[in-house]
Amino acid sequence: QPRSAEAWLALGTNLLAHANGVLTPAAEEAFRRAIAADPAHPAASYFLGMALAQNERLDEARATWAALLERTPPAAPWRAGLAESLARLDQLIAGLGTPPPRR
Repeated sequence: QPRSAEAWLALGTNLLAHANGVLTPAAEEAFRRAIAADPAHPAASYFLGMALAQNERLDEARATWAALLERTPPAAPWRAGLAESLARLDQLIAGLGTPPPRR
């Protein structure tokens, strides 16, 4: 199902897990195809941002999450969590020390 965001997302998360959290080119491509298939679906962008951050590609992670936040409707139930994640990432990038623990 080449146009299924869910299928690409599943492939990306499985490839990421299989590589013990290393964002391989194949996993990154799967996430990007999921985003292209359904840009309004937040999961692929969120997980791609998380994987980028875990792989020390912080600026790319920030750009991914910032773009997701920009296209997230104000009433979306995940908006507050995403904004918090982005703020924590900003702290990390700014070198302000360890981000505060999640509540």
